[in-house]
Amino acid sequence: MSTFLFGLAESFSARLVEIRAIIGRAEAAFETDQELYDILCRAGAVLMVSGLEAFIKDINEAIQSDINANIDSFEQMPAGMKREFTLKIAQIDGASESDINKKSRQLAKFFATNSVKIDLGAFPNKENTNKNPSSSMVDTAFQKYGIRSILYCLHGSNFEAVFDGDSASNVLVSRQIKRMRATLFHFPYRELPADYTLTDWDGKKGEVPPSSLWQDFLGNILRRRHGIVHADTRDNPTSWESLRADTDKLEILFAGLTYAASSLLARDLQPAIPV
Repeated sequence: MSTFLFGLAESFSARLVEIRAIIGRAEAAFETDQELYDILCRAGAVLMVSGLEAFIKDINEAIQSDINANIDSFEQMPAGMKREFTLKIAQIDGASESDINKKSRQLAKFFATNSVKIDLGAFPNKENTNKNPSSSMVDTAFQKYGIRSILYCLHGSNFEAVFDGDSASNVLVSRQIKRMRATLFHFPYRELPADYTLTDWDGKKGEVPPSSLWQDFLGNILRRRHGIVHADTRDNPTSWESLRADTDKLEILFAGLTYAASSLLARDLQPAIPV
């Protein structure tokens, strides 16, 4: 039986059909109906961020479903996930960081010794409840799996070829992404090929990972959405060409997040679970 994440990876392009349809209509209206053109561009800009939020929710549900279906106890969880799982439970208002860390270690020892059955449903899948979406929501969504900065993982990777503006590079990356889907078929997932090596952020606690093209991209589409939703601007802040380029980047980001998460989890899961 294939994994839930394998099924999700088939949906990257389908998730953007509605946005691309709006962009197509905007392109057609560009020279004939300025009012309609502006409406469509503004709608596409807002819908793009909604699509990102939906994807973050769905990829978390897929990963958690795979883990809950295949990991029988706390002891089998990767070290990073054990830490994040117990820290969530150990959080108490007013408690010092040292007390929280101590309680987390005690919980980890108890859960491991007693082979406690885990349920990642304890983690909320809607990471940004009642808040404006921000670029930090992407990193935060994957920290529960012990991944400190998934956007940093994509920094300097082959996925960034989408920023070159070269259609041939985009086609090549898209073909490679389709082949990568096989790494998700079984659980534990498999790591990516060597030319897509991804490394998590290893800076000191409290330090902020360096900025990346992906962070800049997210910042741009989020600011554009905020300006429209909060009426900071009533003008059209974009063009159909920019929306089309950003939609292509968003599709590659869906893939990058999926394969960065699966590849990093594969490193931790392989030693713990018999294949």
